[in-house]
Amino acid sequence: MFRKKKTVLGVSAAASAALLLSACGGSGSNGSSAGVGFEDCDENPTTCNSGEAFDGEELVWGLDSGWASWSEVHGAYGQSAGDVLEPVAPRIGYFDQNADFHYNTHILTQEPELINEDPMQVQYHLNPEGTWGDGTPIGLDDFIYNWYAWSGNEDFCDEQCEPRSLGWGPHVEDITEGEEDNTIVISYNEGYQTPEWMVATVLTNPAHLAEEYGFEDWKTDPEVMGESLVNFVNTVPEYTAGPYKIVDADMGDYVSYEINEEYAGDVQPTLSNIRMEVFSDTSAIITELRQGTIHGATPGRFDPDDISTLDGVDGIRYNVAAGPGWSHFDLNTESRFLSDVELRKAVLTAVDIEEILNRTTRLTQEDAERALNHFFRNDDPDYFVDLYEGSTQGTGDVEAARAILEEAGYTWEGDTLTTEDGDAVELEYRLPAEGDNAQTTAELFQAYLSEIGIDVSLSSFADGELTEVLMEQQFDVVSFQWIGSPTFATGPTQLFSGGSGSNFGGWANDDFDELAAQVLSTTDVDEAAGYANEAGKILVEEGAYVLPIAASPALILISEDLVNVRDNWASQQRGVYNIAEWGWAEEG
Repeated sequence: MFRKKKTVLGVSAAASAALLLSACGGSGSNGSSAGVGFEDCDENPTTCNSGEAFDGEELVWGLDSGWASWSEVHGAYGQSAGDVLEPVAPRIGYFDQNADFHYNTHILTQEPELINEDPMQVQYHLNPEGTWGDGTPIGLDDFIYNWYAWSGNEDFCDEQCEPRSLGWGPHVEDITEGEEDNTIVISYNEGYQTPEWMVATVLTNPAHLAEEYGFEDWKTDPEVMGESLVNFVNTVPEYTAGPYKIVDADMGDYVSYEINEEYAGDVQPTLSNIRMEVFSDTSAIITELRQGTIHGATPGRFDPDDISTLDGVDGIRYNVAAGPGWSHFDLNTESRFLSDVELRKAVLTAVDIEEILNRTTRLTQEDAERALNHFFRNDDPDYFVDLYEGSTQGTGDVEAARAILEEAGYTWEGDTLTTEDGDAVELEYRLPAEGDNAQTTAELFQAYLSEIGIDVSLSSFADGELTEVLMEQQFDVVSFQWIGSPTFATGPTQLFSGGSGSNFGGWANDDFDELAAQVLSTTDVDEAAGYANEAGKILVEEGAYVLPIAASPALILISEDLVNVRDNWASQQRGVYNIAEWGWAEEG
């Protein structure tokens, strides 16, 4: 069974600025307010800012980046895509701020049930009233369609599917109707097990719509299946299995929602109209919030100056607390120079993580710690292991870095590092165009590598282009953050296994892949965590591929007139996780 505690990392990408800020932000409102606020979120994380919710004017929610996919499966899916899909997505359930799992009552009548361990079988009791918003019940074909899309099996779906993770789909043996009415049974391959079987993403896109769009043969023709998935990637959802339905949208720009009248969940939505809209950066969001043109946001990146503009502002509440993300450097192991692991080791050795934190995050969060594990947070009392113990990576030890290079056959022509063939080593570092901390981190990286003779050029990308930069490997070095959850078992496979659509640097190691597979071969959490940490050691010692920086603080800011809106580190969608509960504190 999955763990009900704070553990991990892992699922979707969002541009990072080596993020910042104190664990306690308080309220930005000086005046009286109808709402409750964030003051008690540390003590009561699941109920802070609670109150009776009323309908009223359209609520506008700000996003600080665009998105490039309407389907959760595809590798183009990113953090903002998760936000805009959350109101309509067929989630099996969600984790609250205490890492307790709650199943989705629109889809299920009880929690998923483990009915057999070897081979592993999980049964889902469907709510017969749960539909796709058009009167079509959620059923067997929807589970099968989702499996084919995530499978990575070209007999089911050709290369067009491009799933962003291979942590689940390849392990499914079959999906059938159960013996009981309204039940679905997922049977897994012999030997495959996972401690997190309850929280698998078993539904995404509706099969009946794929057929209505002209892809009737998706189940028997892998090319048609691939075409149907690409169609879902590019088509505004005309379905909903959530509290809202989309009534207007433009990819990467905005989405407007109205209430889903077929929603069968326990909590019925209050707000008649919600709009999510992309703004250039957090500063722009704050400006709009101060002007009253938007009403809230949980931006993925922000700078200290953003917070200073909130202090003392009437009508706005904000809070900064530990978030779900962790920032890191990624090296492209398939690029011209960084394909050499010894060069990668030297590069990461020259980088001084402590100084980076001192120059960025610790300016406003003095107790920020360097992250030392790719799968478990430093404060995990059960499974955290320092994967960098005994390693020079992240220390800024220039002499050690030079020694690694000399032993590997590199030389210097003056101050320039050259390969054995006499080629000068040059790297391109990609960073978001906005964000003071992103710029500072990039400039420090550039300075560190100049000390070992490597010329690093800095090249920025516009808001919303991170996914393209990663998917097309348009980088030698890039820094961004992964958004995590209280689960860890799929992390090794999804993030770092060869062939995964989220393994952006292209690193491949058979020993790592074997251990990553073993994480998914047991229902015992202790055993699975042990395999994950063993895999992490290989990632550090033999990969020198991804260097963690720190866990990223998270900012939520809202109009003081909103109730039941709060941040949630345990959800990739953060404040949007409970959108059905949102409302105005006074009747509008």
